[in-house]
Amino acid sequence: MPKVSDPSALGLGSGPSATSSGGGDDIQRQWGPGARLQPDGSIVRFGPRGGYTILKESPTNFKLTEDQGKAQTYARLMAASEPDYLSAVSEGYDPNHWRALIARTVEGGHKRNPIQQMMGSFARNDLQDRAQQAEFLFQDPYLKSMTGAASSGGEDVKSEVVLATQPGQSMSVMGPQTRRTREEVYQAALVRSGPAKATLPAKLPSEKTASARKPSEQSAGFAAHTAAVKQGRIDKSKPFGSRANPYVARSDEIANRLPRGSYVYLPNGSLGVVE
Repeated sequence: MPKVSDPSALGLGSGPSATSSGGGDDIQRQWGPGARLQPDGSIVRFGPRGGYTILKESPTNFKLTEDQGKAQTYARLMAASEPDYLSAVSEGYDPNHWRALIARTVEGGHKRNPIQQMMGSFARNDLQDRAQQAEFLFQDPYLKSMTGAASSGGEDVKSEVVLATQPGQSMSVMGPQTRRTREEVYQAALVRSGPAKATLPAKLPSEKTASARKPSEQSAGFAAHTAAVKQGRIDKSKPFGSRANPYVARSDEIANRLPRGSYVYLPNGSLGVVE
């Protein structure tokens, strides 16, 4: 077993009194007298002269290969983007909205120049900007994990269609399918991350980003939706906008932009259908 003579190497001070987690009967029964659990998850036994023996390494103390290091970074970006995308969808994001269609036409796909990007930004509303940013945040690490630093325009376009619902496609039909694809891509990144997998979410997040508004500023629609979730009346496995999983509109303007036939909790707390 590795031994270290200087306890300060782990920031433990100068002896047993410096440990914050204490011995614990279970730890000492398993590892012997004097064994102590440390905050980083390692288990050590202090010697009479201040040195100590590492009985069990910290679960986060590992070395990664270059590929594993990149893979865990890609996985973190994917996990960070998913709640933002789901939040935008739940609030009514639809790639077939006229603003999104105009932006896509102006920008001409993924490989756009700065002027095209600026014109597309003027066309999109805030909700569409949020959804696009989340899509790109997932797509970029996916491409890098598959092809390296450089990727062709064809691969960019193909990955957009594979990972997120695009203009001309139905959110209710393609949404669940693209979600499953993102889940598989994330799991592949977890496997490639090696030991770093222990520090990452076991599954791609399925919860939406919490609202940045204070509770007092949130609409009655959010309160009604929250109550329905707690009562088990919302089935998140169903497509957004269905009767079992309605949208939540922050404003009447957002509600009016939703696809016809969608179920939505309105700002006043009532459940309606877009006509």
